[in-house]
Amino acid sequence: MYLETLVVPALVLVTSGGVWLVGTRRLGLPRAGLLPAGARMLEAVGFLMVFLALNLGLGGIAILAWRGITRTNEPHHDDPPWQH
Repeated sequence: MYLETLVVPALVLVTSGGVWLVGTRRLGLPRAGLLPAGARMLEAVGFLMVFLALNLGLGGIAILAWRGITRTNEPHHDDPPWQH
């Protein structure tokens, strides 16, 4: 495994651990309340992923329907200068 692939997960772990320590030790937040908060956060991220997939799917269907209705399959941009 390359070292570069571990950079982002390591940063996430270090910053998350630091925030957890600051929250529980400095701010006095109860540790028992962090587990339900994390579960709610993961639930929100799951909803975000579902709505993202739905929006992408509906957008793709709308594009394909528009192309079928107008019978066009041309790009809406000019060719790059090196292809002239």
